[in-house]
Amino acid sequence: MLIPAYNAATHLRDAIDSILRQSFTDFELIVVDDASVDGTSAILASYNDPRIRVHRFSKNSGVSAARNMGISLALGEYIALLDADDIAYPKRLELQVAYLDQHPDVAVVGSLVDYIDEKGHGLYRSSPNHPQTMEEVANALAWGCCIINSAVTMRRDVVLKKGGYNGSDVAEDYDLWLKISDDYQLVNFPEYLSAYRTHGQQASFRKIRKMRRVTDITKINAFNRKKTLGLLPIDAQAPLPDYWARLRGVSYTLGGDYLGWAKEYSSLHRHDLSLRLSLLTIVNAPFCLEAYRSALVELSYVVLSRRNRSILAWQWSKFVNRKPRE
Repeated sequence: MLIPAYNAATHLRDAIDSILRQSFTDFELIVVDDASVDGTSAILASYNDPRIRVHRFSKNSGVSAARNMGISLALGEYIALLDADDIAYPKRLELQVAYLDQHPDVAVVGSLVDYIDEKGHGLYRSSPNHPQTMEEVANALAWGCCIINSAVTMRRDVVLKKGGYNGSDVAEDYDLWLKISDDYQLVNFPEYLSAYRTHGQQASFRKIRKMRRVTDITKINAFNRKKTLGLLPIDAQAPLPDYWARLRGVSYTLGGDYLGWAKEYSSLHRHDLSLRLSLLTIVNAPFCLEAYRSALVELSYVVLSRRNRSILAWQWSKFVNRKPRE
């Protein structure tokens, strides 16, 4: 198991404890402390389990560098990833290791995940229709990233062969999955094996735009590489959304990204940020009707107090349920 940690004191103990509770016990846990300045070091020092190994950077180097260092230090055949604020369910290692043992052509196995807030309360779950089989994942990767980094167990030798994470810290996981897909299969295990913590510090508006730009460039580079390798016809084109799709804010467009984050912040009751993201969706995808609905809903939260919303809801209910005059 590998955990990169930077100023992760708030949730690090939950992450480590979830690994120590695994039903599969033949593992080492490598924690790479990326020069944290909070209580991360003290939490790591509080454990006296011989399976835990800690490596500390003298200066902050980024999550990709931390993951690459952990991969290089690992002694096992497989690398299981977990972010410092996430949780691995008890059967995760047992099921993913068994799958890789039984499928030598598969290099990466992810899973469905539960999304939780900062306090660990459930928000929602991955759709049961999320890509899972080899074919489904291969098709989905052509459009965007469908494998959650923090739910992955993968073959160490394959990751090293592909050069590890590229160091950009933006779409670096998508880039690695596409490189691995040149020679190996990737899947998502059809069970919920991890909890992914989502919170208000995860993405700035500028970073969302950068993520979309870098993701599209990564996709184009991967298609060009696969054509050079003879894995795709020479005239194959990366499946980028057309102009009309961008105006409608469909998936894998900037408008679609803004809308997705608007929903994320709404679930966290950050209605001010959700409203701003809904408006950004409208600017970038003016024919996205869902963005207008989202903006109106979030505006009601921002403008109206809780008491006024309750009164308005009561009056609306009274209006809807009124009896017609005889």
